[in-house]
This record gives sequence, structure tokens and C-alpha cells, in this order.
Amino acid sequence: MKRKVLEPILPKAEELALLAHVHQRKSSTGALEGEPEATVLCNRLPM
Repeated sequence: MKRKVLEPILPKAEELALLAHVHQRKSSTGALEGEPEATVLCNRLPM
């Protein structure tokens, strides 16, 4: 893919923290349980 096509849609370094989130469930007592779960958001690449 050509740089001029890809560069405008890539996130900036300061935007990366806004595009990913990790959390882990807590029990009713507040103890962590289960595996951490991640969500990542991104743009789709043009065809």
C-alpha cells in the first residue's frame, strides 16, 4: 500500500490510548476474576 494512502488513516501516537481498552471483571467482593478482555478500535483500510 502506498504511503500517501495509508498515512492519512493511521492513528497519531497521541490517539492510540483512545483506541484500545482492557478490563477485567470483578466479583461482588471486588476481587478480580476471569481473564482480562481487550477492545481495539480502528479504521478499515481502503480496498
